[in-house]
Amino acid sequence: MEHRAQLLEALDRDGAPLHPRDIHLLENEIRRAHQYMEQAERLRAASQSRGDGLPEYDDGSGSRHLVICY
Repeated sequence: MEHRAQLLEALDRDGAPLHPRDIHLLENEIRRAHQYMEQAERLRAASQSRGDGLPEYDDGSGSRHLVICY
């Protein structure tokens, strides 16, 4: 989001056929994903501070992933 203006200028300069509504929808999805990531990190921290720990798995990329079952 901090580079929004530069991105929009680059898309316009390159003639990308993006409608402003599509850009707005994408920005909303990015915000929502960021909120989910922050929430997951808060849940992990709260769980670890209680000693419960949330199950994680390693996909080989060096990143840890929470296992969340619904």
